[in-house]
Amino acid sequence: STKTLNVYHTAYHRDYRITNSGDEPVYYVCNLHFHLNTPDVTLHAGSEKTDPTLGAAEFSSMFSKSIMIALGDPGANSDVPWHEIVRTSNPLLQSEFKFTVDTPRYHDSAHGQAKGHSGTTFIWKRSSETEVGDGAAHSLQNFKLVDEGTGETVATFANNGLGGWKKKGRFRIVEGVYGGDWENLVLLSCLSLIEKAGGGA
Repeated sequence: STKTLNVYHTAYHRDYRITNSGDEPVYYVCNLHFHLNTPDVTLHAGSEKTDPTLGAAEFSSMFSKSIMIALGDPGANSDVPWHEIVRTSNPLLQSEFKFTVDTPRYHDSAHGQAKGHSGTTFIWKRSSETEVGDGAAHSLQNFKLVDEGTGETVATFANNGLGGWKKKGRFRIVEGVYGGDWENLVLLSCLSLIEKAGGGA
């Protein structure tokens, strides 16, 4: 199944609130990039930045080639796992953003085989407004997330462009495949790429 999440700017147009398909707030994203000794992006469970931290992202500068993603609250637990998202470049293609995580195996009943193995690599790729759908505007902030092993698109982000001052865009995320932290990882990784590039506005 696929889950839909809507991303809205907060009143100060810096942070985000993320709502479910019924427009009920489920996440808050706090953006403090380039502030000393704080994560650049934090994901919170709820409608406010004072709600529990689910994950954080750090990048040393907008020119660095990688982003570090923590699944959990690094301020409360120094043992939370971190994952590195690395930008890869090809002279003929736009930059892609790759990361590898441990994922549980699951059974594909249609094909009678196990899929989704430990050490699965995913790639965020910039995408066209046609591919991501949802009435997306033409933008460098339209993304699709591809499972490198299967070639399947497992998440998309459609940027709202100039379609509205308040709404940033919409995620569609494949559910029930890659484990409990999967949704948090998708949200943090994509929104961190956008923030790192200075595209939060």
